[in-house]
Amino acid sequence: MKYTNWCALSNVELAQRDIAEVNLAAALGLPFAEALNISALCCKLDDWADQIDSATRQAVLRRATRGMDADLTDAQFRVGVMATVLYRHLGVRYYLPFIQEEYDAADSRNLFIHGVLTGHGGTCVTMPVLYAALGRRLQYPLKLVHAKEHTFCRWDDAGGEQFNIETTSPGLNLRPDEYYLRWPHPISTDELEHGWYLRNLSPRQELAMFLAQRGQCWLEHLQTARAAQAFHYVHMLDGHPSSEVCRAVATVMHRMLSVGVLVSESTANPHLTPSRAMEAWEARFYPLAARELNRILSNHKKRQIQTEHSIPQQ
Repeated sequence: MKYTNWCALSNVELAQRDIAEVNLAAALGLPFAEALNISALCCKLDDWADQIDSATRQAVLRRATRGMDADLTDAQFRVGVMATVLYRHLGVRYYLPFIQEEYDAADSRNLFIHGVLTGHGGTCVTMPVLYAALGRRLQYPLKLVHAKEHTFCRWDDAGGEQFNIETTSPGLNLRPDEYYLRWPHPISTDELEHGWYLRNLSPRQELAMFLAQRGQCWLEHLQTARAAQAFHYVHMLDGHPSSEVCRAVATVMHRMLSVGVLVSESTANPHLTPSRAMEAWEARFYPLAARELNRILSNHKKRQIQTEHSIPQQ
């Protein structure tokens, strides 16, 4: 199913869909995701879930007979087994360069779960989706939750048990909400009250998150029209003001490039000046769009240099 078709579904309808399939559908066609075999990747997740289920059954029996991990609830213990199997036995790892360098959304493998499923490695936006996809296969009530510039998982069951799961490092890492109020960036009282931070994402908000990543990937490749289209669907799904800002920035960048505002592509930091033809709302978003364009051009320059250095000298 095309990602545009997912957008017409209600929360109830989307909740019945495999989050992995929805995530991968949002990635399809992006750089490094041009020909994803979504069915095969979902089957791989089914196999991983079966392995985790088998390991969990054995671990639960050992725990009952040996009295291990008495400080953990049954739910926490099960999540711990899942984390252990993923990192120790299935080769899951974090892709460190993604956070060690300037933010760069050019590689879709860093934004969607095909990256972690194909050995590239995971990130803070893909590992939580992997946990949720596997957990939901095991009937675990796992939700996606945003901190500022970070995503994590939350176990939230009908019986009232709730705990947060940090998915970006091996083992069982349970963090309280207070931890994410400060990390990786402080969340203000106003942001907490009026934003989406530390709240369970609905199925439509999950899809909005995936399409925002699609838009950011297209933006990184200066495919501004495609980026604006993706952000349009993000706003339609979620309606949060930040999604409208993203769409506006992509639209202004598209206009900047189409009317030749960009002075030169030979430098990573060109001098940009607004076009007199811009409307008032476009001029309002122009400074943000110019900064974003400079960042993207800088990343392009770095990738070009890295490619040149990787070519063997004759």
